[in-house]
Parts: sequence; C-alpha cells; structure tokens
Amino acid sequence: MDLSSIFQIASTLALIGWIMLIVVPKWKQTAILVFNFIVILFSIAYLSIIILNFDKFSMNSFSTLDSVASLFENRSLLLGGWIHYLAFDLIIGLLITEHALKNNFNGPLLILCQLLTFILGPIGFLIYYITNAIKQKTTAPKIIEIAE
Repeated sequence: MDLSSIFQIASTLALIGWIMLIVVPKWKQTAILVFNFIVILFSIAYLSIIILNFDKFSMNSFSTLDSVASLFENRSLLLGGWIHYLAFDLIIGLLITEHALKNNFNGPLLILCQLLTFILGPIGFLIYYITNAIKQKTTAPKIIEIAE
C-alpha cells in the first residue's frame, strides 16, 4: 500500500473517531472503538513505520529542530509523525470526552473543545483545562486522577 493511501485511511479513521466522540459520546461502543480499534491501529501503523525506517534514526535525530526537520523530509517518517499526531490527539479527545461525561460537562463548550483538539491539538485541551479550572475554582483542575 502506498503512503498516500495510508495517509487517507488514517485521516478518515481519525475523522470517524472524532465524529463518534462528538455525536455519540455516551454510546458504550464509542470509547471502545476509538481506543481499542482506531488508536491501537494507529499505534501498529506507527510502530511499523518506525521499524521500517529505523536505519534513518541516529542518536541526534531529535536533538535539534534541524535534525527533526531532516527526519520529516522523508515522506514515510512524515506519515509516521502524522499518525502520531492523530493518535495522541484522539487519545486526548477521548480523555476530554470521558472526563466531561463523568462531570456533567456537556454541550456546545465540550464540542468546541473537542473540535479544537481535533484541529489544533493542545489548544483544545488548554481551553478544556481552563474551563475546568474556572468550574472547579482551582488553578489545578483534576482532569486525570493521579494517585498521591
């Protein structure tokens, strides 16, 4: 399968995952399909790309902006980076959705945060974080339960 086809399939799967998170967030199968199918499939694709291109990495591959830019000149590694973004944005989208449902944070603001996370990644999460900080009246809202 060529890289453009993999890009199209990955982008379409990500879009389907985001549509599920936004349109049917309470459906029991949404989280299962998004995480256990789409994200795991992205992880396998990413691992495959890394293994197939392992010879292109060096100890300094991620040490400077120029070395990272050099890696992304390779279309296969660029695709790997894209799949990496899709997977992690979808995981954060799932986290936001699950947290919002658990804490009765639903409606247009949740959809805005989901859409921003889908398109701009960390900005959507930041808006969700700030909104929860205001709602919880704290500078460190609990989005993830961390055992102390």
